[in-house]
Amino acid sequence: MARVEKRYDEKGKLSWARGRARDIYKDLAICDSKGGILRIPGEPRPYRVMLPRHCAGSIIGERFDLNAELPPFKEWRFVLLGYGEGAEGDFEVSREISGDAIVEVDGLNPAEEAA
Repeated sequence: MARVEKRYDEKGKLSWARGRARDIYKDLAICDSKGGILRIPGEPRPYRVMLPRHCAGSIIGERFDLNAELPPFKEWRFVLLGYGEGAEGDFEVSREISGDAIVEVDGLNPAEEAA
C-alpha cells in the first residue's frame, strides 16, 4: 500500500512529503502542488524534477523508442534532475534511483508573497 508522510502549514496547504519515489510520483496532492525541492534523505544535493526513467532518457543523452513496451509501474525507475549556477556557469545534474528509493519533497506550495 502506498504510504507518503505529509506535513501541512497553518493554512492547511501541503508543505512537505516523504515516501518511496513511485508513491511520491503518483500522489495527487503532490502533483497538484506548486513544486518543491526533492532530496534523498541524508544527502545535501537538491533536485527540482523527478521523471520516470523511460521518459528521461532523452534528457540524459539516450534515444527513446516510442514502440518499446513500458515496464510495469512497480518496476519503474526514476531520474532526479537538478540545475543551478556555479563559478563556471550553469550546470545540470541527474541521478537515477529505484522506485523504492525514499525521496523527500520540501517547499511545496510556498506562501504567497504579499503584494
